[in-house]
Amino acid sequence: MIRLFKWMVLLVPLLLGIVPVANANDLSQIDRSFIMRQEGLILYPYNDIANYKTICYGHLVTRFDHIKSQYSVEECLSIFEKDLTLMVIQNNECLGVDQNNNQFTAIIDFQFNLGTTNACKSSLFNDIRLNESNDIKVNDFLKWKYVRINGKLTVNQSILNRRIREANLYSGKGG
Repeated sequence: MIRLFKWMVLLVPLLLGIVPVANANDLSQIDRSFIMRQEGLILYPYNDIANYKTICYGHLVTRFDHIKSQYSVEECLSIFEKDLTLMVIQNNECLGVDQNNNQFTAIIDFQFNLGTTNACKSSLFNDIRLNESNDIKVNDFLKWKYVRINGKLTVNQSILNRRIREANLYSGKGG
Protein backbone atom coordinates (compact mmCIF):
# COMPACT_ATOMS: atom_id res chain seq x y z
CA MET A 1 0.00 0.00 0.00
CA ILE A 2 2.86 2.38 0.84
CA ARG A 3 4.51 1.55 -2.51
CA LEU A 4 1.25 2.34 -4.35
CA PHE A 5 0.99 5.67 -2.52
CA LYS A 6 4.61 6.47 -3.42
CA TRP A 7 3.91 5.85 -7.12
CA MET A 8 0.74 7.95 -6.96
CA VAL A 9 2.73 10.82 -5.47
CA LEU A 10 5.26 10.50 -8.31
CA LEU A 11 2.77 10.02 -11.16
CA VAL A 12 0.06 12.57 -10.34
CA PRO A 13 2.33 15.60 -10.95
CA LEU A 14 3.46 14.08 -14.27
CA LEU A 15 -0.14 13.53 -15.37
CA LEU A 16 -0.88 17.16 -14.48
CA GLY A 17 2.09 18.35 -16.52
CA ILE A 18 4.33 19.18 -13.55
CA VAL A 19 7.86 17.86 -14.10
CA PRO A 20 9.64 17.19 -10.77
CA VAL A 21 13.40 17.22 -10.33
CA ALA A 22 14.97 13.81 -9.69
CA ASN A 23 17.83 13.09 -7.27
CA ALA A 24 21.09 11.05 -7.43
CA ASN A 25 21.56 10.64 -11.16
CA ASP A 26 19.38 13.28 -12.74
CA LEU A 27 18.00 14.61 -16.00
CA SER A 28 20.93 16.95 -16.55
CA GLN A 29 23.21 13.93 -17.07
CA ILE A 30 21.24 12.47 -19.97
CA ASP A 31 22.28 12.95 -23.58
CA ARG A 32 18.76 13.36 -24.91
CA SER A 33 19.94 13.32 -28.51
CA PHE A 34 21.26 9.76 -28.06
CA ILE A 35 17.87 8.48 -26.89
CA MET A 36 15.98 10.55 -29.46
CA ARG A 37 18.10 9.07 -32.26
CA GLN A 38 17.49 5.57 -30.91
CA GLU A 39 13.72 6.05 -30.68
CA GLY A 40 13.11 8.24 -33.72
CA LEU A 41 10.30 10.76 -33.94
CA ILE A 42 6.93 9.80 -35.39
CA LEU A 43 4.26 12.48 -35.16
CA TYR A 44 1.24 10.16 -35.34
CA PRO A 45 0.13 7.01 -33.44
CA TYR A 46 1.73 3.78 -34.69
CA ASN A 47 2.34 0.23 -33.53
CA ASP A 48 5.95 -0.51 -32.62
CA ILE A 49 7.80 -3.68 -33.60
CA ALA A 50 6.17 -5.59 -30.71
CA ASN A 51 2.76 -4.22 -31.80
CA TYR A 52 2.33 -1.76 -28.91
CA LYS A 53 0.51 1.51 -29.64
CA THR A 54 3.17 4.22 -29.56
CA ILE A 55 3.52 7.96 -30.22
CA CYS A 56 6.31 10.49 -30.69
CA TYR A 57 9.69 9.37 -29.27
CA GLY A 58 8.72 5.81 -28.36
CA HIS A 59 6.05 6.77 -25.79
CA LEU A 60 3.91 3.72 -25.09
CA VAL A 61 0.28 4.77 -25.06
CA THR A 62 -1.55 4.12 -21.79
CA ARG A 63 -5.22 4.27 -20.94
CA PHE A 64 -4.53 7.71 -19.42
CA ASP A 65 -3.26 9.18 -22.70
CA HIS A 66 -5.54 11.21 -24.92
CA ILE A 67 -4.63 9.99 -28.39
CA LYS A 68 -4.65 12.41 -31.29
CA SER A 69 -4.19 11.69 -34.98
CA GLN A 70 -1.21 14.06 -35.22
CA TYR A 71 1.32 15.59 -32.79
CA SER A 72 3.56 18.61 -33.07
CA VAL A 73 7.29 18.37 -32.41
CA GLU A 74 6.75 20.53 -29.31
CA GLU A 75 4.09 18.14 -27.96
CA CYS A 76 6.40 15.19 -28.57
CA LEU A 77 9.28 16.92 -26.79
CA SER A 78 7.02 17.57 -23.79
CA ILE A 79 5.91 13.91 -23.69
CA PHE A 80 9.55 12.82 -24.03
CA GLU A 81 10.64 15.00 -21.08
CA LYS A 82 7.87 13.57 -18.90
CA ASP A 83 8.86 10.03 -19.90
CA LEU A 84 12.53 10.75 -19.15
CA THR A 85 11.67 12.28 -15.78
CA LEU A 86 9.68 9.21 -14.82
CA MET A 87 12.50 6.92 -16.04
CA VAL A 88 15.04 8.75 -13.87
CA ILE A 89 12.81 8.58 -10.80
CA GLN A 90 12.16 4.87 -11.37
CA ASN A 91 15.84 4.24 -12.09
CA ASN A 92 16.94 5.88 -8.86
CA GLU A 93 14.43 3.75 -6.95
CA CYS A 94 15.25 0.50 -8.75
CA LEU A 95 19.00 0.84 -9.31
CA GLY A 96 20.15 3.79 -7.22
CA VAL A 97 23.77 3.59 -8.36
CA ASP A 98 25.67 6.71 -9.40
CA GLN A 99 26.94 6.54 -12.98
CA ASN A 100 28.88 8.89 -15.19
CA ASN A 101 26.89 10.75 -17.86
CA ASN A 102 27.51 8.24 -20.67
CA GLN A 103 26.74 5.26 -18.45
CA PHE A 104 23.57 6.88 -17.17
CA THR A 105 22.40 7.78 -20.70
CA ALA A 106 23.02 4.19 -21.86
CA ILE A 107 21.16 2.77 -18.85
CA ILE A 108 18.21 5.12 -19.27
CA ASP A 109 18.02 4.29 -22.99
CA PHE A 110 18.04 0.57 -22.16
CA GLN A 111 15.31 1.14 -19.56
CA PHE A 112 13.34 3.39 -21.94
CA ASN A 113 13.32 0.61 -24.54
CA LEU A 114 12.68 -2.38 -22.25
CA GLY A 115 10.43 -0.71 -19.72
CA THR A 116 11.32 -0.19 -16.10
CA THR A 117 9.98 -3.52 -14.83
CA ASN A 118 12.06 -5.57 -17.28
CA ALA A 119 15.14 -3.37 -16.84
CA CYS A 120 14.99 -3.61 -13.05
CA LYS A 121 14.89 -7.42 -13.26
CA SER A 122 17.64 -7.62 -15.88
CA SER A 123 21.08 -9.16 -15.46
CA LEU A 124 22.50 -5.77 -16.49
CA PHE A 125 20.93 -3.92 -13.55
CA ASN A 126 21.89 -6.76 -11.21
CA ASP A 127 25.52 -6.66 -12.36
CA ILE A 128 25.60 -2.87 -12.04
CA ARG A 129 24.37 -3.24 -8.44
CA LEU A 130 27.10 -5.86 -7.83
CA ASN A 131 29.72 -3.59 -9.43
CA GLU A 132 30.76 -6.27 -11.92
CA SER A 133 33.37 -5.57 -14.61
CA ASN A 134 32.52 -3.52 -17.69
CA ASP A 135 33.01 -6.62 -19.87
CA ILE A 136 30.25 -8.44 -17.99
CA LYS A 137 27.95 -5.40 -18.24
CA VAL A 138 28.62 -5.05 -21.98
CA ASN A 139 27.62 -8.71 -22.45
CA ASP A 140 24.50 -8.04 -20.36
CA PHE A 141 23.42 -5.32 -22.80
CA LEU A 142 23.79 -7.74 -25.70
CA LYS A 143 21.56 -10.39 -24.11
CA TRP A 144 18.52 -8.14 -24.68
CA LYS A 145 18.27 -8.45 -28.47
CA TYR A 146 14.92 -10.21 -28.74
CA VAL A 147 11.44 -9.05 -29.64
CA ARG A 148 8.32 -11.08 -28.96
CA ILE A 149 6.46 -11.46 -32.25
CA ASN A 150 3.34 -13.64 -32.32
CA GLY A 151 4.32 -15.07 -28.94
CA LYS A 152 7.81 -16.10 -30.06
CA LEU A 153 11.10 -14.46 -29.03
CA THR A 154 12.99 -13.46 -32.16
CA VAL A 155 16.41 -11.83 -32.53
CA ASN A 156 15.92 -8.39 -34.02
CA GLN A 157 18.91 -6.80 -35.75
CA SER A 158 17.85 -3.21 -35.08
CA ILE A 159 17.41 -4.00 -31.36
CA LEU A 160 20.81 -5.74 -31.32
CA ASN A 161 22.36 -2.68 -33.00
CA ARG A 162 20.76 -0.49 -30.34
CA ARG A 163 22.21 -2.70 -27.57
CA ILE A 164 25.66 -2.43 -29.19
CA ARG A 165 25.41 1.38 -29.25
CA GLU A 166 24.27 1.40 -25.60
CA ALA A 167 27.09 -0.95 -24.57
CA ASN A 168 29.65 1.16 -26.42
CA LEU A 169 28.38 4.35 -24.79
CA TYR A 170 28.33 2.69 -21.36
CA SER A 171 31.88 1.38 -21.71
CA GLY A 172 33.26 4.68 -23.02
CA LYS A 173 33.70 3.62 -26.66
CA GLY A 174 31.08 6.10 -27.90
CA GLY A 175 27.47 5.59 -28.94
